[in-house]
Formats: sequence, C-alpha cells, structure tokens
Amino acid sequence: MNKTLDVIYSKIGKLNFLLIIFAIVNLIQAYFTPLHDDEAYYWVWSNNLEWGYFDHPPAVALLIKIGRLFFSDELGVRFVTVLLGVATAKIIWSLIPVENKRKSNSELVFFALLISVPGFGMYNFITTPD
Repeated sequence: MNKTLDVIYSKIGKLNFLLIIFAIVNLIQAYFTPLHDDEAYYWVWSNNLEWGYFDHPPAVALLIKIGRLFFSDELGVRFVTVLLGVATAKIIWSLIPVENKRKSNSELVFFALLISVPGFGMYNFITTPD
C-alpha cells in the first residue's frame, strides 16, 4: 500500500492527492445531500439570471447556472462550489512560506487544519452566499 501511495505522491504530489480526495468526498456529499432551503431559493433565481435580486447580488445564482450546465440535479447546484473550495485550498497553500512547506508531513498538517475549520471542511459543498 505504501508503495502505491509513494508512486501517486511522486506523480501528482501529496497535497494534490489530498485535494482530489477532498473534492471526491465533497462531490459525493453534494450529490446525496438534499438541497438546503437557501440553495433551492438561489436555484430558482438561476433559472432567470438578473444583475441582482431582492436580497443578494447574482453571484450564487450564476454559480448554480454554470454548475447546471454539467449536472441537472443537486450536484449541478453545488458543482462549482466544490471546485471553488478546492481552488481556495490551493491558493491558501500557495500563501504558506516555502520553508514551512519543506517540513515533514506539512501537506498533511495543512490539510488537517483546513478541514478542521467547520465553515470550510463541513460546508464546502453547500452553495449559499452566507
């Protein structure tokens, strides 16, 4: 098993491997979790895009509309949110000083800290502006 992981790490890197696993888990959650009331509200707005809505600007509705180009169910509502969560993690990693990235298991520590933040780890698949 360790040889297999070593080969994967050498090909794509430990952090990228962890982010792929993170994305897969969030995509599974996005698919099987019913829509939240707020998500359904913005799904309705995504059916008729405007420059703004009663209580929020149009970004969430636009993200849902883009996701629905790929999938037509709950996953479509949340697809872009999951991708943006992975991109956000990658950007945060790029902000860490290089000397800290060279330490042993720095990717694992970073990832553990990242998913321990409730707003990022647990709700990275929910599409709401709040």
